[in-house]
Amino acid sequence: MSCWAWAEMTIYSELSHALTRCAAGLLFIVPLLALLVTGDARSEAKAIVDLSLNAKVVTDAQTTALKRLKSAVELFEANEYREAGHLFDEVIRKRVLFVDDFAAYWFAESLFHQGRYAEAVKQLRVVVQDYPTSKWQDFALARLGDALLASGAWHEAHEIYVRHQQKYPDYPHPGALTLGLAKTKMKMEQYRAAADLLNKFIVEFPRHAYRENAERMLKRLQRRGVMPQRWSFEDVESTAHSLRRRRLHHESIRFVERSLRRTDFTPEQLWTLKYLHARALLSGRQFRQAIAVFADIEATAPSPAKMRLTHKWRSRAY
Repeated sequence: MSCWAWAEMTIYSELSHALTRCAAGLLFIVPLLALLVTGDARSEAKAIVDLSLNAKVVTDAQTTALKRLKSAVELFEANEYREAGHLFDEVIRKRVLFVDDFAAYWFAESLFHQGRYAEAVKQLRVVVQDYPTSKWQDFALARLGDALLASGAWHEAHEIYVRHQQKYPDYPHPGALTLGLAKTKMKMEQYRAAADLLNKFIVEFPRHAYRENAERMLKRLQRRGVMPQRWSFEDVESTAHSLRRRRLHHESIRFVERSLRRTDFTPEQLWTLKYLHARALLSGRQFRQAIAVFADIEATAPSPAKMRLTHKWRSRAY
């Protein structure tokens, strides 16, 4: 597993965070970002360390610490979590690189990957409390919830996940939090709430690596007579927007088409869903179908403003 993996819950794909944060502590040595060549984020992250090792103005202590940091990263990427953890810990203790939060966070990750959840909880609390302005705060807090859940502290894990959602609404991996909350609800025997969260996860994150696991969990609840609550129109509308914004065009189309089969929406709500259906078709480059839907709803638009909006998007489909 990659050093930048958001293991257990999801995959950490925003590698630029790692690049930016690691560089921030090293710019006092050499303007590294200006030296980086275009490439994938992982190679750039390694290039930061490589270039730092070649900088002529670093002290011997800094050079040694940078070598250990580079080795720790490589060991972590090779799944050698115990050895990587030792080196991250050494970098933290030396305190010469000004990237203590980077090392502290990945030290916690190395503990988590070894199954040393109690120690991971302790180290993650250090990251959350001692580095309040760190770029790793949101990831550390989410992983703290994971570690608490794995160590059996379900109620505290639930509090952490809820706190995270409130504090970091733009967190790049909301699916991990939804699934974590569902697991805490299961452990706390709040099965209806767990079913709702699992259903939300399955619909909103159709390509997530843990979708099949969530589907199995939901089916187990359904066999026990626990069914997820039917979504409100507001939930359906926001989910359709979310899927389209995340470029999940096929899933967005299917989701809206299923929702259009419901008979409990008002005529204006059904018009809005048809409009969202047309937008999803347009985003998915199904132009002929989009034009047909736009033409249908333009004639029945509930207001002049919506008629003009529909006409605008219909003209873009040609």
